[in-house]
Amino acid sequence: MMSASKSKSPIQRMRLNEKQREINQSQRSAVRTAVKKTLAAVDAYQMAPSQEGVKQVYTDMAQAFSRIDKCIKKGSMHKNAGANQKQRLTSALARAKAAEGR
Repeated sequence: MMSASKSKSPIQRMRLNEKQREINQSQRSAVRTAVKKTLAAVDAYQMAPSQEGVKQVYTDMAQAFSRIDKCIKKGSMHKNAGANQKQRLTSALARAKAAEGR
């Protein structure tokens, strides 16, 4: 972490930016994990529809929505990107339910 500046302020800012980057990275990683888990639950529900399966999908989806909302609130993710993720999950569930009705 070398800096050409001799003043303290840019050095401190670089240190802070690095710390914040790591925090943001872990937040986004947690969102991606929650989304993958939800999509896996939707696929499992689509393969074998059951009341228990739909409950699992809803609990995973609530957890993913919570993670997305926290990430947006903390500024790690843009609100439109979060809305796109939520829409992706809800439409996947809607497709699974539509396929079940056929």
